[in-house]
Amino acid sequence: MSEASCDALVLGAGPAGCMAALLLRRAGLTVTMLAPVRLANQRGAIESVPPLVPSLLEAAGLERDRFADAIVGRFEGIVSDGVVRRFHGTGWHIDRAPFDRVLLADATDKDVTLHRERVTDVSCATHGVVVQTATMRHRARWLVDASGRGGVLRRMLGLSVTMCGAPMLAWRGVIQAGAPTGRPVCALPTFRSSGSHWVWRAPLDDGSLAWTQAATAPADDNAGARGFDVSWRLVRPAGGAAYRIVGDAAAILDPRSGQGVFFALSSALTAARSIIAVERAPQLRSLEAAGYDAFVATEFRRKSSELIRRSR
Repeated sequence: MSEASCDALVLGAGPAGCMAALLLRRAGLTVTMLAPVRLANQRGAIESVPPLVPSLLEAAGLERDRFADAIVGRFEGIVSDGVVRRFHGTGWHIDRAPFDRVLLADATDKDVTLHRERVTDVSCATHGVVVQTATMRHRARWLVDASGRGGVLRRMLGLSVTMCGAPMLAWRGVIQAGAPTGRPVCALPTFRSSGSHWVWRAPLDDGSLAWTQAATAPADDNAGARGFDVSWRLVRPAGGAAYRIVGDAAAILDPRSGQGVFFALSSALTAARSIIAVERAPQLRSLEAAGYDAFVATEFRRKSSELIRRSR
Protein backbone atom coordinates (compact mmCIF):
# COMPACT_ATOMS: atom_id res chain seq x y z
CA MET A 1 0.00 0.00 0.00
CA SER A 2 1.28 3.47 -0.92
CA GLU A 3 2.00 5.99 1.82
CA ALA A 4 1.69 9.77 1.96
CA SER A 5 2.29 12.30 4.70
CA CYS A 6 1.29 15.87 5.46
CA ASP A 7 0.86 18.14 8.46
CA ALA A 8 -2.95 17.96 8.59
CA LEU A 9 -5.59 15.68 7.13
CA VAL A 10 -9.15 16.95 6.65
CA LEU A 11 -11.97 14.47 6.17
CA GLY A 12 -14.70 16.05 4.05
CA ALA A 13 -14.83 18.78 1.42
CA GLY A 14 -17.90 20.74 2.54
CA PRO A 15 -17.92 24.19 4.19
CA ALA A 16 -16.42 22.94 7.47
CA GLY A 17 -13.64 20.98 5.77
CA CYS A 18 -12.76 23.79 3.37
CA MET A 19 -12.71 26.42 6.12
CA ALA A 20 -10.39 24.31 8.29
CA ALA A 21 -8.13 23.48 5.33
CA LEU A 22 -7.86 27.12 4.23
CA LEU A 23 -6.94 28.39 7.68
CA LEU A 24 -4.40 25.64 8.35
CA ARG A 25 -2.84 26.16 4.93
CA ARG A 26 -2.62 29.89 5.53
CA ALA A 27 -0.74 29.12 8.77
CA GLY A 28 1.88 27.26 6.73
CA LEU A 29 0.78 23.65 7.26
CA THR A 30 0.60 21.18 4.39
CA VAL A 31 -2.99 19.97 4.12
CA THR A 32 -4.66 17.02 2.40
CA MET A 33 -8.42 16.66 2.12
CA LEU A 34 -9.98 13.20 1.82
CA ALA A 35 -13.55 13.09 0.57
CA PRO A 36 -15.51 10.38 -1.25
CA VAL A 37 -17.01 11.09 -4.63
CA ARG A 38 -20.65 12.03 -4.24
CA LEU A 39 -23.38 13.78 -6.15
CA ALA A 40 -23.19 17.55 -5.89
CA ASN A 41 -25.96 19.46 -4.11
CA GLN A 42 -28.73 20.07 -6.61
CA ARG A 43 -31.24 22.87 -6.91
CA GLY A 44 -33.41 22.61 -3.81
CA ALA A 45 -30.50 22.63 -1.36
CA ILE A 46 -31.18 26.20 -0.29
CA GLU A 47 -30.01 27.25 3.16
CA SER A 48 -30.53 30.48 5.04
CA VAL A 49 -27.44 31.68 6.89
CA PRO A 50 -27.21 34.45 9.51
CA PRO A 51 -25.34 37.76 9.03
CA LEU A 52 -22.22 36.45 10.81
CA VAL A 53 -21.45 33.99 8.00
CA PRO A 54 -19.93 36.61 5.62
CA SER A 55 -17.59 37.69 8.44
CA LEU A 56 -16.46 34.10 9.01
CA LEU A 57 -15.76 33.71 5.29
CA GLU A 58 -13.65 36.85 5.32
CA ALA A 59 -11.66 35.40 8.24
CA ALA A 60 -10.59 32.66 5.81
CA GLY A 61 -9.64 35.25 3.20
CA LEU A 62 -12.80 34.92 1.10
CA GLU A 63 -14.42 38.18 0.04
CA ARG A 64 -18.19 38.38 -0.03
CA ASP A 65 -18.37 39.09 -3.76
CA ARG A 66 -16.88 35.65 -4.46
CA PHE A 67 -20.27 34.20 -3.50
CA ALA A 68 -22.44 36.38 -5.75
CA ASP A 69 -23.59 33.42 -7.86
CA ALA A 70 -24.47 31.41 -4.74
CA ILE A 71 -26.61 34.09 -3.08
CA VAL A 72 -30.21 33.65 -4.21
CA GLY A 73 -31.73 36.07 -1.69
CA ARG A 74 -30.98 38.32 1.25
CA PHE A 75 -32.90 39.00 4.44
CA GLU A 76 -32.62 41.36 7.39
CA GLY A 77 -34.93 39.56 9.78
CA ILE A 78 -37.65 36.92 10.02
CA VAL A 79 -41.30 36.65 10.94
CA SER A 80 -41.37 34.01 13.67
CA ASP A 81 -44.87 32.79 14.57
CA GLY A 82 -46.23 36.21 13.65
CA VAL A 83 -43.53 38.21 15.48
CA VAL A 84 -41.08 40.26 13.40
CA ARG A 85 -37.45 39.86 14.51
CA ARG A 86 -34.90 42.17 12.90
CA PHE A 87 -31.19 41.32 12.54
CA HIS A 88 -28.10 43.47 12.97
CA GLY A 89 -26.88 42.87 9.44
CA THR A 90 -28.01 40.96 6.38
CA GLY A 91 -28.37 37.19 6.11
CA TRP A 92 -28.11 35.20 2.89
CA HIS A 93 -30.24 32.55 1.26
CA ILE A 94 -27.60 30.42 -0.47
CA ASP A 95 -27.69 27.71 -3.10
CA ARG A 96 -25.31 25.14 -1.61
CA ALA A 97 -24.00 23.81 -4.94
CA PRO A 98 -22.20 27.00 -6.09
CA PHE A 99 -21.43 27.99 -2.48
CA ASP A 100 -19.56 24.73 -1.87
CA ARG A 101 -17.80 24.97 -5.24
CA VAL A 102 -16.34 28.39 -4.40
CA LEU A 103 -14.98 27.13 -1.08
CA LEU A 104 -13.46 23.99 -2.58
CA ALA A 105 -11.95 25.85 -5.54
CA ASP A 106 -10.30 28.33 -3.19
CA ALA A 107 -8.88 25.52 -1.05
CA THR A 108 -7.33 23.74 -4.02
CA ASP A 109 -6.04 27.06 -5.39
CA LYS A 110 -4.21 27.50 -2.07
CA ASP A 111 -2.37 24.19 -2.61
CA VAL A 112 -4.63 22.04 -0.47
CA THR A 113 -4.39 18.54 -1.93
CA LEU A 114 -7.71 16.81 -2.60
CA HIS A 115 -8.03 13.02 -2.85
CA ARG A 116 -11.44 11.54 -3.69
CA GLU A 117 -11.10 8.53 -1.42
CA ARG A 118 -13.26 6.84 1.19
CA VAL A 119 -11.71 6.31 4.62
CA THR A 120 -11.54 2.67 5.74
CA ASP A 121 -9.63 2.96 9.02
CA VAL A 122 -8.35 5.60 11.44
CA SER A 123 -5.75 5.35 14.20
CA CYS A 124 -5.13 8.29 16.53
CA ALA A 125 -2.15 8.69 18.87
CA THR A 126 -1.01 11.62 21.00
CA HIS A 127 1.20 13.20 18.36
CA GLY A 128 -0.28 12.01 15.09
CA VAL A 129 -2.82 10.03 13.11
CA VAL A 130 -2.88 7.34 10.46
CA VAL A 131 -5.80 7.24 8.03
CA GLN A 132 -6.23 4.43 5.55
CA THR A 133 -8.19 4.33 2.32
CA ALA A 134 -8.51 1.48 -0.15
CA THR A 135 -5.29 2.51 -1.91
CA MET A 136 -3.20 4.60 0.48
CA ARG A 137 -2.06 5.08 4.04
CA HIS A 138 -1.97 8.76 5.08
CA ARG A 139 0.09 9.97 8.05
CA ALA A 140 -0.28 13.40 9.64
CA ARG A 141 0.21 15.30 12.88
CA TRP A 142 -3.42 16.44 12.86
CA LEU A 143 -6.81 15.21 11.75
CA VAL A 144 -9.91 17.39 11.28
CA ASP A 145 -13.10 15.38 10.89
CA ALA A 146 -15.52 17.37 8.73
CA SER A 147 -17.27 14.28 7.37
CA GLY A 148 -20.77 15.53 8.19
CA ARG A 149 -23.60 13.38 9.49
CA GLY A 150 -21.63 10.23 8.57
CA GLY A 151 -19.19 11.05 11.38
CA VAL A 152 -16.05 9.07 10.46
CA LEU A 153 -14.31 9.47 13.83
CA ARG A 154 -17.53 8.92 15.78
CA ARG A 155 -17.96 5.55 14.10
CA MET A 156 -14.35 4.40 13.90
CA LEU A 157 -13.27 5.49 17.38
CA GLY A 158 -16.57 4.63 19.08
CA LEU A 159 -17.02 8.12 20.52
CA SER A 160 -19.86 9.03 22.86
CA VAL A 161 -23.07 10.43 21.36
CA THR A 162 -25.57 12.41 23.43
CA MET A 163 -29.07 12.66 21.95
CA CYS A 164 -31.35 15.57 22.85
CA GLY A 165 -35.08 15.51 22.17
CA ALA A 166 -37.08 13.16 19.96
CA PRO A 167 -35.79 11.86 16.60
CA MET A 168 -36.53 14.47 13.94
CA LEU A 169 -36.70 14.40 10.15
CA ALA A 170 -36.67 17.36 7.79
CA TRP A 171 -37.50 17.95 4.14
CA ARG A 172 -36.71 20.85 1.88
CA GLY A 173 -37.39 22.03 -1.63
CA VAL A 174 -38.09 24.99 -3.91
CA ILE A 175 -41.40 25.87 -5.56
CA GLN A 176 -42.21 28.53 -8.12
CA ALA A 177 -44.28 31.14 -6.29
CA GLY A 178 -44.33 34.02 -8.74
CA ALA A 179 -42.69 35.66 -11.73
CA PRO A 180 -39.04 36.81 -11.44
CA THR A 181 -38.86 40.45 -10.43
CA GLY A 182 -35.35 41.23 -11.69
CA ARG A 183 -34.53 42.82 -8.35
CA PRO A 184 -33.97 41.61 -4.77
CA VAL A 185 -37.07 40.41 -2.93
CA CYS A 186 -37.85 42.49 0.16
CA ALA A 187 -40.26 40.08 1.87
CA LEU A 188 -38.98 38.55 5.11
CA PRO A 189 -38.78 34.76 5.45
CA THR A 190 -41.35 33.22 7.77
CA PHE A 191 -41.10 30.56 10.45
CA ARG A 192 -44.24 28.88 11.77
CA SER A 193 -44.33 26.19 14.43
CA SER A 194 -47.01 23.86 15.74
CA GLY A 195 -45.87 21.58 18.52
CA SER A 196 -42.99 19.47 17.23
CA HIS A 197 -43.71 20.49 13.62
CA TRP A 198 -42.38 23.65 11.95
CA VAL A 199 -42.08 25.21 8.48
CA TRP A 200 -39.59 27.78 7.17
CA ARG A 201 -40.38 29.67 3.94
CA ALA A 202 -37.90 31.99 2.22
CA PRO A 203 -38.80 34.18 -0.81
CA LEU A 204 -35.94 34.16 -3.33
CA ASP A 205 -34.90 36.78 -5.86
CA ASP A 206 -36.07 34.75 -8.88
CA GLY A 207 -39.65 34.61 -7.63
CA SER A 208 -39.43 31.10 -6.22
CA LEU A 209 -39.96 30.04 -2.62
CA ALA A 210 -37.53 27.84 -0.69
CA TRP A 211 -39.01 25.82 2.14
CA THR A 212 -37.82 23.58 4.93
CA GLN A 213 -40.20 21.50 7.03
CA ALA A 214 -39.39 19.37 10.07
CA ALA A 215 -41.34 17.01 12.28
CA THR A 216 -40.80 14.14 14.71
CA ALA A 217 -42.54 11.78 12.27
CA PRO A 218 -42.44 11.44 8.46
CA ALA A 219 -44.95 13.48 6.50
CA ASP A 220 -46.70 11.48 3.75
CA ASP A 221 -46.96 14.44 1.40
CA ASN A 222 -43.18 14.92 1.49
CA ALA A 223 -42.39 11.46 0.15
CA GLY A 224 -40.83 12.86 -3.02
CA ALA A 225 -38.88 15.67 -1.36
CA ARG A 226 -35.29 15.75 -0.16
CA GLY A 227 -35.26 14.34 3.38
CA PHE A 228 -32.56 14.18 6.04
CA ASP A 229 -32.10 13.30 9.71
CA VAL A 230 -31.87 16.38 11.95
CA SER A 231 -32.14 14.69 15.34
CA TRP A 232 -30.21 16.74 17.88
CA ARG A 233 -26.96 15.03 18.85
CA LEU A 234 -23.59 15.89 20.32
CA VAL A 235 -20.37 13.86 19.85
CA ARG A 236 -17.75 13.87 22.60
CA PRO A 237 -14.92 14.41 22.95
CA ALA A 238 -14.92 16.71 19.91
CA GLY A 239 -11.29 17.54 20.63
CA GLY A 240 -8.57 14.94 21.07
CA ALA A 241 -4.80 15.08 21.35
CA ALA A 242 -4.36 14.98 17.57
CA TYR A 243 -7.88 15.51 16.21
CA ARG A 244 -10.74 18.00 16.07
CA ILE A 245 -14.32 17.21 14.98
CA VAL A 246 -16.20 20.05 13.28
CA GLY A 247 -19.59 20.87 11.79
CA ASP A 248 -22.30 18.22 11.60
CA ALA A 249 -19.75 15.53 12.50
CA ALA A 250 -19.47 17.18 15.94
CA ALA A 251 -23.03 18.35 16.64
CA ILE A 252 -26.38 18.59 14.89
CA LEU A 253 -29.17 20.90 15.94
CA ASP A 254 -32.65 21.56 14.66
CA PRO A 255 -32.12 23.57 11.41
CA ARG A 256 -34.46 26.32 12.67
CA SER A 257 -31.53 27.36 14.91
CA GLY A 258 -29.73 28.60 11.78
CA GLN A 259 -26.64 26.70 12.91
CA GLY A 260 -25.98 24.54 9.83
CA VAL A 261 -23.44 26.41 7.68
CA PHE A 262 -22.75 28.88 10.47
CA PHE A 263 -21.68 26.18 12.94
CA ALA A 264 -19.73 24.40 10.20
CA LEU A 265 -17.66 27.53 9.59
CA SER A 266 -17.37 28.72 13.20
CA SER A 267 -16.34 25.31 14.56
CA ALA A 268 -13.79 24.86 11.76
CA LEU A 269 -12.38 28.32 12.51
CA THR A 270 -12.12 27.51 16.22
CA ALA A 271 -10.58 24.09 15.54
CA ALA A 272 -7.97 25.52 13.18
CA ARG A 273 -6.99 28.19 15.67
CA SER A 274 -6.69 25.52 18.36
CA ILE A 275 -4.37 23.42 16.19
CA ILE A 276 -2.25 26.45 15.28
CA ALA A 277 -1.93 27.32 18.97
CA VAL A 278 -0.49 23.84 19.69
CA GLU A 279 1.85 24.10 16.70
CA ARG A 280 3.30 27.24 18.28
CA ALA A 281 3.25 25.99 21.89
CA PRO A 282 3.19 22.15 22.07
CA GLN A 283 2.75 22.21 25.85
CA LEU A 284 -0.83 23.44 25.25
CA ARG A 285 -1.92 20.20 23.52
CA SER A 286 -4.10 18.84 26.33
CA LEU A 287 -5.47 22.26 27.27
CA GLU A 288 -6.44 23.11 23.69
CA ALA A 289 -8.11 19.73 23.15
CA ALA A 290 -10.22 20.16 26.27
CA GLY A 291 -10.97 23.77 25.38
CA TYR A 292 -12.24 22.87 21.91
CA ASP A 293 -14.41 20.05 23.27
CA ALA A 294 -15.90 22.49 25.79
CA PHE A 295 -16.56 25.02 23.01
CA VAL A 296 -18.60 22.51 20.98
CA ALA A 297 -20.54 21.26 24.04
CA THR A 298 -21.28 24.80 25.22
CA GLU A 299 -22.54 25.91 21.79
CA PHE A 300 -24.77 22.83 21.56
CA ARG A 301 -26.27 23.29 25.03
CA ARG A 302 -26.79 27.02 24.57
CA LYS A 303 -28.66 26.66 21.29
CA SER A 304 -30.64 23.58 22.36
CA SER A 305 -31.78 25.39 25.53
CA GLU A 306 -32.82 28.38 23.41
CA LEU A 307 -34.79 26.16 21.02
CA ILE A 308 -36.53 24.37 23.91
CA ARG A 309 -37.55 27.72 25.43
CA ARG A 310 -38.78 28.92 22.07
CA SER A 311 -41.00 25.87 21.55
CA ARG A 312 -42.82 26.15 24.90
